[in-house]
Amino acid sequence: MARTAAVASVAAASLAWVIYTMSGTCGTSSALAMMGFRWATLGQAVGIPLGVISSLYAGPIAVLFSMALVLRTRHPVWLRATTYRLSYVDRPTPLSTSGALWESIAYTLGSESSHVHFRNLVVGPLFEELVFRACMIPMLIFAGVRERTILFLAPLVFCTAHAHHILEKAPRIGVARALQETAGQQIYTYIFGVLSGFIFMRTGHLSAPIIWHVICNFLQLPDPSFHAPEGQYLSPLYPSRWVLSLVYCLGIGAFFWSMAHWTTESAYGPFDSRFPCREG
Repeated sequence: MARTAAVASVAAASLAWVIYTMSGTCGTSSALAMMGFRWATLGQAVGIPLGVISSLYAGPIAVLFSMALVLRTRHPVWLRATTYRLSYVDRPTPLSTSGALWESIAYTLGSESSHVHFRNLVVGPLFEELVFRACMIPMLIFAGVRERTILFLAPLVFCTAHAHHILEKAPRIGVARALQETAGQQIYTYIFGVLSGFIFMRTGHLSAPIIWHVICNFLQLPDPSFHAPEGQYLSPLYPSRWVLSLVYCLGIGAFFWSMAHWTTESAYGPFDSRFPCREG
């Protein structure tokens, strides 16, 4: 709770400072609109980005529902006599479809506590997007920084804010492995920061990157373990590996196509109408 309170305090202070800084030049309502608090084109800002990010995660979503089909009739058990994690045995009574889906969601979320899930799916997306998109990007635009420069340089600050994970991992897995894992996470975080900044600047709405953030934190990085045969890594999705791989590829292709064709200025208006305020 202390960590959540500290993050909320930083976000509130950042929000107040940005509103105070920009409102002197363009007024409070325009400052809030530049920060993504607006009603105009709200439907497009929710629906279109949701479709775009869902296409990117078509593969993980297919894995989620495929696991639900498996878990409906089989359940995982720990194999403590081996180095492998789980095996799957027949259930005495099949689960309902909704019960299997909820169990698949729990499997995707992992074994962390509800507090960790709340932090990852609510606190993190809300406050990080407030600070790094709603506060940082409008201030850079207000200062006259070019759109492309903001798009590729601002995520570096976003990455730096996540570098502390190495301090949490090092005592558990060693410094070398913690550095390796954190470096990979930093690359993923940077790419996410670029995409989230792009969708914020393109839509002019804070709701769009928050939705992206929640979905990305829930589905996380792609898990290719379904390519391993069940006798080796005990993956029950191995028979469907090529179908799932095809869904992954089609989803990635659909993502780039939809980013180019759905997030156009015709849906959200010109850039200067979304971010009209400049210093001086």
